[in-house]
Amino acid sequence: MVVVSVNQLSGSTDGTRRQLVTAGDPLRIAVFGSSHSWGATLEDRFMAYPYRLSPRVDNFAYFASGPNYPAVCTQSIIGNHAIYDLIILEYYVSGAQHGLAELARRLRSRFPEAIIIVMKFNGPFDALRAPSIDSEEWQDLMSWKKTLDLPNGQLNEFVNEIENDTGVWRFREHPNTDRAINRVVREIGGYQFHLPQAATATKTLVSYLRFFDKDRHQLLSARGHEWVADMCSQIVTKHILAHQKATRQVKRASVASWGKGDSCNIWWTTGGMPYPFSENLVLNQYDETRGKFALEITATGWLDIENPFHDDRTLYLSFLASDTPGTYPNGVISHAGGSFVLDTDAGGHDKHGVGIVRTIPVGLLVAGKTTRINVKPQSAGTTLPFRLAGATFTNGDVTPVEFNFGPHFNR
Repeated sequence: MVVVSVNQLSGSTDGTRRQLVTAGDPLRIAVFGSSHSWGATLEDRFMAYPYRLSPRVDNFAYFASGPNYPAVCTQSIIGNHAIYDLIILEYYVSGAQHGLAELARRLRSRFPEAIIIVMKFNGPFDALRAPSIDSEEWQDLMSWKKTLDLPNGQLNEFVNEIENDTGVWRFREHPNTDRAINRVVREIGGYQFHLPQAATATKTLVSYLRFFDKDRHQLLSARGHEWVADMCSQIVTKHILAHQKATRQVKRASVASWGKGDSCNIWWTTGGMPYPFSENLVLNQYDETRGKFALEITATGWLDIENPFHDDRTLYLSFLASDTPGTYPNGVISHAGGSFVLDTDAGGHDKHGVGIVRTIPVGLLVAGKTTRINVKPQSAGTTLPFRLAGATFTNGDVTPVEFNFGPHFNR
């Protein structure tokens, strides 16, 4: 395992580092992660760190997302023809211990020669302050900032307040996530880096603030993206020099299989419905602002779902749920493998009150066959119809999380 932190990159120019990486064909890059990797807060998201490394980027990052969905649906997301020289995984503050290992294993198995970097984006959002060393009243950075009544965007004034502050600063620790990332990097023969800490927590915080957005201090700034691109460039260069070959030319090597494979069809975000369904069911874009789609079910109907694999597979169905009683009726589905109730109670997970995707297993479907799934609402009189959002077959090694499974909406 190799750990690289940003202070190792000082002393050489951006142009020198970038030239070593981009000599020859551009890197073919796949990125899985959250808002940082997507380029949130940037005026031009294509100035995010992956695009600073190469014009050939497949960016699979989603806002506020974790690794479970890509771990379950890796093949469905990437497809069967892509090939990558560099793969970046960025899930440090997004539940890295819930699916990161499975995602990394699937990617390493498929792309045995690719360079895989796992990022640890700790930052100012983890800073905590107490008024004195004896106090147990800790505030996060933004709560303390509000007490200063500073206008947004005034970074220098905020830094001055921190440097002159008489309180005590420390950073949250994430031991479970750290251990999960360390294990993953060792297992797949990858690389990791993190933002280093200075001699004191105050100096660390001041250093971090220069590389994150000026208002909420949660996401990388343009300067931060350039910094991260330089780190990735350094790792790739060291890897190539250490192996005495341009490993980015992966096309000269074979690509392994996807193993048992997966098949994920989540039409909630795309409207792409691959399965035939009865005429009394309606595929509706019920939210034009965010582009949300669902198969709406107001009466008894059916859809035909094929298991494309050579073995029997569990079918997982995704549907909309809510914490507000009377919003959606429960759904009832039946097929040769049994009958199941799709309970639309979100169990406290619908924090924003707009509905959340719930995903549950609904029995085995026979290998290589198309199964008719009968579906109906369990009751009438609800505010909205029963809404079906997706269907998934996994490889059996990782299962979908029950709530919020699937691609998220980037805004």
